[in-house]
Amino acid sequence: MKIREDRVDAIRKLTPLNERLTRQYGVSIDMTSDLEHLRHIFEHYYAKREMILALDGEAAALHDNDYAKAVLITETIRLFLREIAPKRSRKRKDK
Repeated sequence: MKIREDRVDAIRKLTPLNERLTRQYGVSIDMTSDLEHLRHIFEHYYAKREMILALDGEAAALHDNDYAKAVLITETIRLFLREIAPKRSRKRKDK
């Protein structure tokens, strides 16, 4: 599978986060997966994160390992998706 150049740059930038996930939680995110799969993982862990917040409250959730894992996974995927998103061109003002 050929990886686009923007994905290679994004993977390189997010390697430290992925290594931390692997080292701390034994989880690695395959950034070469298709976007739908990554979005599905993001939604799953975002829902898990919100559920922990709702059940335990913010103070208790901050000390929960599952909450920390869910936050790290969702933020890593969110950053990756933002890195590979198409760049918007600035609108030029006509004088």
